Amino acid sequence: ASGGASGIQLLTGGVNRIVVESAGNVVINETSVDADFRVESNGNANMLHVDGGNNGVGIGTTGTTVPLTVNGGTGSAASIQLGNHGDNAGIYAKYSLTIKADSTEAISDRSIEFKIGTHQAFYSNVAGTVFNEAGADANFRVESQNNANAFFVSGASGLVTASEQFNTSSATSKIGHTSQ
Repeated sequence: ASGGASGIQLLTGGVNRIVVESAGNVVINETSVDADFRVESNGNANMLHVDGGNNGVGIGTTGTTVPLTVNGGTGSAASIQLGNHGDNAGIYAKYSLTIKADSTEAISDRSIEFKIGTHQAFYSNVAGTVFNEAGADANFRVESQNNANAFFVSGASGLVTASEQFNTSSATSKIGHTSQ
């Protein structure tokens, strides 16, 4: 390592690897070589892995080919927590957002679910999609351009309301409950 008025520099093989600037900023890989940066935890050799060649960050994994990959490890789910108790958090995309349960392995029970607290509001897997699987008193509605309740299912009563006429010319439409 060599120091100077502008800070501290760590060189290996004549290449500047780490710079601690006099203002306190720390720069790793200033020369943009194809070199990885890795931080180990007690149980994961790649708790944080910056892939210099693929320009990606892996949390709990290496070999990422996208900007960010999170891996929960063997037997544990990858989770990302946004915000603290009482805070709001959001996931935003500039153009589009895709949420996909995918694997190169032959896994038949891939699924996506959205929960509010312990209430499973939405669940989808290869067998189908369910809203309000636990049967909570939670309503489901579809809005149209001019109607906030164009299609409405009451969580309390189970009644279905549709404010527009159903087109029955090409298919059979059934609404209601039939007792045997």
